[in-house]
Amino acid sequence: MADVLVVFAGETPEEVVEWRSVGRGGAITSRGVSALDELSGIRQSELIVILPGTQIGCFRTVLGAKNERQARSVAGYAIEDDIAGDISTEHIAIGFAAVSQRTYTICTINAEKLEQWINTLSQFGLSASKILPDYFVLPELPGSVAVAPLRYRTVLRAGAFGAAIDVDLGASFIDAAIESAGQKWLATSTENSDPAFGVQNIADDSETALDVMAAQAVAGGGLNLRQGRFIDKRRTKSQASILEEWKWPAAVGVMAVLVASAVNVTEGVMLNQSADQIETQTEQEMRAAFPELKRIVNPTAQLRTALQSKSVSGSEFLQLTSMVSLAVDEVDGFTVESVRFDDARSQLQVSILYTDYDQLNRFKQIIEGVGGKLEDRGSRQQGDRRAGNIMVSK
Repeated sequence: MADVLVVFAGETPEEVVEWRSVGRGGAITSRGVSALDELSGIRQSELIVILPGTQIGCFRTVLGAKNERQARSVAGYAIEDDIAGDISTEHIAIGFAAVSQRTYTICTINAEKLEQWINTLSQFGLSASKILPDYFVLPELPGSVAVAPLRYRTVLRAGAFGAAIDVDLGASFIDAAIESAGQKWLATSTENSDPAFGVQNIADDSETALDVMAAQAVAGGGLNLRQGRFIDKRRTKSQASILEEWKWPAAVGVMAVLVASAVNVTEGVMLNQSADQIETQTEQEMRAAFPELKRIVNPTAQLRTALQSKSVSGSEFLQLTSMVSLAVDEVDGFTVESVRFDDARSQLQVSILYTDYDQLNRFKQIIEGVGGKLEDRGSRQQGDRRAGNIMVSK
C-alpha cells in the first residue's frame, strides 16, 4: 500500500510546499519541496494538508449544545465578539468535545481561503482527506505545552487549544503565548489537578519538527477543517452509498409504523386513512418492495425476514421514506410529525418541526444528495420552533 502524503502548506496555494511521505508505524520514507501541481506525481494512498495556524483562529468555549451538530450551529454566535472580522465570512469547525461540560474547541478560517485551497488541489487532480491546523498535529502532552520551531512561526499546543505565532513578533511575545496557552489548558482540563504546567519542545529544528508533525497527522487526532459543506465527498462514502446500506432498516421501520397503525387504528391515524386503506396500502407497498412474497399473512414478521435478505429493490414509497429517515438522522433536532404518500404524484408529503432555516437547508441538501427533491410548502412559528410542510419526490 502506498504511503500517506502529508503536505505542509504555505500562506497561499501558489507557494511551494514541504511534504513528507509517511509509511507504516509513522516512518518518514521520503521528504521534499514541490509545487502543488507536482504532487500528483508522488505515489500516495491518501493526502493530508496542514495549513499554517496563523490563518486559523482557535477558541475553547462552553456551548449550549447536546452534541456536535448542535454545537456547530451555535458556535459562531458564541465567538462572534472575539472575531476581528465578519463571522459570516468564516468557516467554523469544531472538535475535542467534552460533552459532559458542553465544552468544545472551535477553529475558524476564512471560508474563501479554505475553498481556494480545495479548488486548487482539485485542479491538479488532488483531494485532501484532512485539512488540519498545524498546531493540532503536535502531540498532545498531558500537563505540558508542546512547542515546535518552524521556519516562520512557532507552533504550540496545550491539550485542546493551539496557536501559531509569527517568529517576527519576537521571543518575549512567543513566551507570553506559551504561558497563555498553558493557563487555558489548566482552566479547561478535567484531568489535571496540578496547578502548574510544563513546556516541552518536540524538536530542535524545523525539519525534525515537520517529521514529528507528519507522523502525528497520519496517526490520527487533530481537528479536521473539512466539516459542513467542505466535507471530502470523494474520500468518504457517498450519501447514496450510505443510504443503500441502511435504507432497509429505515424503510422497514417506517413500514412497521404503518402496520402498527393498521392494527391499532385510532382517530387521526397516520396518512389520514382508514384501517382498511392502510392495510391495503401496506400490502401493496410490501408486494412492490418484496415481489418474492407470494402471500402476506404476518406483515411484521415477513418484513423482518425480507429485511435480513437485503437483496430487494424498493418502491417509490420506500425510497422516499428512506431519504427522509436518512436526513432526519443527520440533522439533529429536526422532527417529522407525520407523512402522507401521494401515490398519484409519487410524492411524500411531510409535516415537520425544526429550529431554524439552516436546519431546513441542511435537510434539503441531504435529500438532494441522495437523488431526491424537496419543495418547501411554507412554515409558521410554533413556540420556539417552526412547523412546516415539505414535499419530497425523486
